[in-house]
Amino acid sequence: GSAKNYMFINTTHGLNLREKPTTKSKKITTIPYQSKVILLDENGPEETIYEKEGKWVKIQFKKNTGWVFGPFLSWLKLPFRNTHQYQSIDDDIVKIKLYPDQTFIIIVNLCEGWGEAKGKYQIFYDRIECQVTQHDFSGFTGDQITNFQLVKWMENQVKYEGEPIACGPHFGHIFTRK
Repeated sequence: GSAKNYMFINTTHGLNLREKPTTKSKKITTIPYQSKVILLDENGPEETIYEKEGKWVKIQFKKNTGWVFGPFLSWLKLPFRNTHQYQSIDDDIVKIKLYPDQTFIIIVNLCEGWGEAKGKYQIFYDRIECQVTQHDFSGFTGDQITNFQLVKWMENQVKYEGEPIACGPHFGHIFTRK
């Protein structure tokens, strides 16, 4: 068979596993925070619950199979115990560090040197949304970095989606976890 896709429960009070893909459906069990589940079907109905937009997904938890609301799952187990570092495969200078306290630093290539930006991140289903709060691009006059996201790519890889920064990163650049 193909490799199993695992996800983790990303809501601190746990997540209800239901018989059908709707909050009105019978609850099978509540899956605890950080539990590992097997993804079976990602194409359930779309809905907005607690201001989160997404699809219902079919999963297996221990011996139970049922439906959970996708935005409350993450492909990374949270919170991190240690720092996750990602290195651009296109550029030796460019790297991103994600710290356990949900802050990050990105080192960018300013062509004539490098700069760094800091901010906060949040993890959703298959992406990490990064909100820049400060940057130090000493003397650099080009575009400043704005918010960006890192989207799950291959095993241990993420794809940069955001405004291009000087010599890197650019939209679509791939980073590998170190």
